[in-house]
Amino acid sequence: MSYELQKKEATRNLLDELKYAALQKKAEAKLEQFTGNDIGFVSRDSVKSIAGLNEAKKCRVSRSRF
Repeated sequence: MSYELQKKEATRNLLDELKYAALQKKAEAKLEQFTGNDIGFVSRDSVKSIAGLNEAKKCRVSRSRF
């Protein structure tokens, strides 16, 4: 492999690593700021009473869990 091709590949790999590190740092920051509600046990009937869910989200939660 020529020097120029190796240089391009190394540059591309370095940029990929830097992007990955930046995304990892951003994800960790988001996770630290995450706040949620502990809703405890969820049954079919209790999905309807979860605060903050509109009808479409209630249906999605219900279908994905039951």
